[in-house]
Amino acid sequence: MVCCMLALTNLIVGAAGVTPLGVTRDRLEMAHDRLCSPPLDDLDFVMSDVNFKLTRRFTEYSGDISGRMLGALNATSPLLDRSAPVLDKMLQAMPGCQKPDGHFGADQSLATEVNQKRDMPILWGNGRLLLALAQRCASNPDPALLKTATRLGDYVISTRQYYGKRENFEGVGGAMASGFTTCYPSLIDGLVALGQVSGEPRFLDEARYIARLSLLDREFKSHHSHGRLTAYRGMLDLDRVTGTNEFTGAVVNGCREIRQNYLLPTGGVTEIFDLAYSRDEGCSEADWIRVNYLLWLATHDTSYLDIADSVLRNHFLPAQFESGGFGHGTFKPVKAGDVSINGGRILALGSEAYWCCSMHGTQLLADVAGWGVFAPAGGWGVFADGPDIVVTFLAEVETAVGGVTVTARQTAPAAWTVTLARSGSATGSLRLRVPGWSVEDGKPFMLIDGQPASISDGWATLKCPSSGQKQLKVEFSNKINVTPAHGADPSAASQVFAGGDLYCLPDAWLQPRLRDSEDALEVALAADRPENSLVPVIVTGPDGAPQRSRLTSMMNKPKGGCRVVFKVRQLPAEQFAALDAAAEPEPPAAEPVELRFACDGEIQVTLDGENVYTHTGWHESPLAIVYTKTPQSPGARKVEVKIKAGKLPPGVIGTIKAGGRLYTTSAQGWTVRPAASDAALQAPAADLGGFGSPPWDYYPGHFAATAARWIGPADPGAQKEWIFQCELK
Repeated sequence: MVCCMLALTNLIVGAAGVTPLGVTRDRLEMAHDRLCSPPLDDLDFVMSDVNFKLTRRFTEYSGDISGRMLGALNATSPLLDRSAPVLDKMLQAMPGCQKPDGHFGADQSLATEVNQKRDMPILWGNGRLLLALAQRCASNPDPALLKTATRLGDYVISTRQYYGKRENFEGVGGAMASGFTTCYPSLIDGLVALGQVSGEPRFLDEARYIARLSLLDREFKSHHSHGRLTAYRGMLDLDRVTGTNEFTGAVVNGCREIRQNYLLPTGGVTEIFDLAYSRDEGCSEADWIRVNYLLWLATHDTSYLDIADSVLRNHFLPAQFESGGFGHGTFKPVKAGDVSINGGRILALGSEAYWCCSMHGTQLLADVAGWGVFAPAGGWGVFADGPDIVVTFLAEVETAVGGVTVTARQTAPAAWTVTLARSGSATGSLRLRVPGWSVEDGKPFMLIDGQPASISDGWATLKCPSSGQKQLKVEFSNKINVTPAHGADPSAASQVFAGGDLYCLPDAWLQPRLRDSEDALEVALAADRPENSLVPVIVTGPDGAPQRSRLTSMMNKPKGGCRVVFKVRQLPAEQFAALDAAAEPEPPAAEPVELRFACDGEIQVTLDGENVYTHTGWHESPLAIVYTKTPQSPGARKVEVKIKAGKLPPGVIGTIKAGGRLYTTSAQGWTVRPAASDAALQAPAADLGGFGSPPWDYYPGHFAATAARWIGPADPGAQKEWIFQCELK
């Protein structure tokens, strides 16, 4: 049991002796810095889901933000050798927020009433907090904090009589995050981690009970993907820690169902298991990566590593916001004949979910760093012959493994260097993963120092140097591979891969007439391999007029939207050259305009008269990145924001980035008029206060520490619909 416990500790808190490098480090630093920036650097803001000091989003999900912050910072700060002052403050404050019965959040009287609206969010948030507390106790033993975690675990056990009923899973349902089938199983991974660190079998027993109960609900349609995948993660943890195989088969079957029916063209999943649903969720993508990695540990099937790798590089990392956070992207279908390919277009509209995805994504990146290079001893059980060192190529890292320091660096899209420096004289073996996508002439392909590697079951095995240092140059196939889009005729809709990278057609490189087409655009190409992650193409839309452009890997795409499904024509070089000569050029490079606004009702944003986006609700304040038509004459560009206020007074807050400048809503430069009147009646907007001002309070957090102000009409009366306007000079 001790060996298994050590293995899980490395999985959930980051392996000791790991230093992230290259892109892995860059992305992890971005993510960590986001958690140390407003509003997440404010203790009261973070802890308001357990102390209720501030009115912000999701305070009813007690432990959701605070627990995820604790887990993410605990995992990343040591890897980056950085401090996060809010972490220590949270650890000091958390025990004082615990209720007498052990839970965190609103007062409950479950013996009197189980209230789904109140109690399900508490379950979900307490589950995230329980996992984080156990992780912290595993990495930094603290008897007082372990007591807090144990009290919370005992609270979970005490609630079985209310929550752990068959009818709760057979008759209640679990769409989104409010149902028993989502929130109750979210406790499994925390209970397993607590059982591991405390050595108390009752927590593992309770995890097993909840896992068995959760399998009564085998439906996927309209279920919350993050919730289902969180439960799967807990089940796999439970099997590994206890040395059993009770739940792995169910997870294998469930993930097969997801692959067959619910994957986006990027390999990621939608927030709700329904491809007609228009957005993803960073938490779900992180879970999908993690569950596939854990399935590899459980089954030894390297195809799960391929899935985790593909989702990481083709969906998760490309979706990271410039702020460093993660969240929601927006997807639209493309039409290919009689078939509609959901997710064929990725819009330039998304919401950074600082309330969950930014933390959950950060912790995933810390985990991935620990998965890049490791020693499979101590209960990992993946290799029967026990090689000393395994390199998965999931991350760029330097890792100390016994007497060897291993450095894995990516030097090109399909090339790595692996350096081994041994301080002693002992010998051992090194195992290098050969990704399933690396194929030449129908056979697995890997070159080591320019020579074909001997490959078996997806791995190449070498002897470690007996002393000194050795550097290996590792190369994989980077051939272009045109793959039919799921459910479509190959002649109508395909995707383009080179090596393991999905290639896309960015909006920024398309003429305006092509950007909004609902049809799968025709893409002609002649290259058999990309050059500098670019593939020259000729794009033809419904009007038949060709335009020169380029495909690029998702990891290298410019800001804004893109397409990942096309009608692909592979042409001989001479035919491509003739088509290229007749095509119009790619539009000149342009700086995008980035717009983010919020009000408590309905909102419509336009730039120079063109609709940018519409949105309902004020908690998320989506970010739109657009490449609009160039104005006919130089000078000011006009932004209009039309709102229909909800329950709160008319008001709007927002930011605009354009031409290297940041514009914010303020009483200076913005005018307002009733939507029913003409422009002659516009008046200066009134200043209603900054972020945190009532009645909007601490919604939405994207505007924390910005100069943006809530603005509105000085005397709104009963009028709810208003138009705000400014000029970008």
